[in-house]
Amino acid sequence: MSLNFQNTHATFVMGALFLLACASPGKSELKASPAPSQLKFQYDGNTGKCVNPATGEEGYNTVPSETLFANINESGTVYEATDAHCRDFTGFNFNDYTKPAAVTFRNWNLSGAKLTGASLHFIQLDNVNLSGADMRGFDFGYVEIHGIGDKFTQVGFCQIDRDYKMSCRR
Repeated sequence: MSLNFQNTHATFVMGALFLLACASPGKSELKASPAPSQLKFQYDGNTGKCVNPATGEEGYNTVPSETLFANINESGTVYEATDAHCRDFTGFNFNDYTKPAAVTFRNWNLSGAKLTGASLHFIQLDNVNLSGADMRGFDFGYVEIHGIGDKFTQVGFCQIDRDYKMSCRR
């Protein structure tokens, strides 16, 4: 794998992974969240769709669940900066991967994600990007959500203000 040091996002991710590996002995089996450029489908804020920029095909990314939950802090309570945009979470139970039950997802990118039928309990979403996400039918309880959306976000229970900021709890 070659690194392009002009790509600051990739440099930051690689640096963060190095620090995580150094600070977390015995956790070397964890995998990094994929960089946006590695994902086949990208969220298009002009159309609200997830498309493959090379072909125009619409679809969702397949990202292994273990990879989504790899960036956890030392205390084991905050899952940081995960890129899960354009992923289909239909029927997905987030709590199957979060131990202990009460945790925070901070700085997650869920733009274009399909959350219909997904289950999430005892989790705080802090500074999460839900632009274009479909949250209708999203099963959640004892959850607090703070983040942003866009004109394509389907909020379900939550409300979104005219600046596309979202803050809700249930």
